[in-house]
Amino acid sequence: MILDFDFEELMRISNIKRWGIIEMSRSQSLAEHAHNVSLISIMILGKIDLNEGMKTNLEGFVTKWALYHDMPELVTGDMPTPVKRFIEADLERLDKEMFPKYCEYRDNLPRVVRAIVKAADYIDAHQFAEKFCIDSRKEEILCNIENNLGAYISKKENVLVSQAVEKLEIE
Repeated sequence: MILDFDFEELMRISNIKRWGIIEMSRSQSLAEHAHNVSLISIMILGKIDLNEGMKTNLEGFVTKWALYHDMPELVTGDMPTPVKRFIEADLERLDKEMFPKYCEYRDNLPRVVRAIVKAADYIDAHQFAEKFCIDSRKEEILCNIENNLGAYISKKENVLVSQAVEKLEIE
């Protein structure tokens, strides 16, 4: 068992699909997304202006949180972002009731770890959509992801992550 999830639930990670309401030329599983977010998170951490000892201490937290960040979707499935935003308070209550260990782990992470993984989450979404989106709204979708990432990393408390993301060589 990892946090609130048993072996059987964890093994469903490859079967949970993302991008339910956006037309893509291929699907992306939650497992692929978690893996990508983990790699991108490690890249962001490497660009953050911290001493090497601090980076080494954070690496395990960053890697684990990148792999764990969407675990409630093993039960709920992936929901479109507009729906998530609309029912955000209800989702938080659901998470706290159904996944208390997950919430405790998340809530006790260093702020920078959560910020790194959230930025990596947006970057993976943008990279995947840029390559595989065939939806008629592709430009709007990409613009929304870019705007969401920009708004997130421009927050004062995310300045280290913002500087690191700017140093990434993303094409």
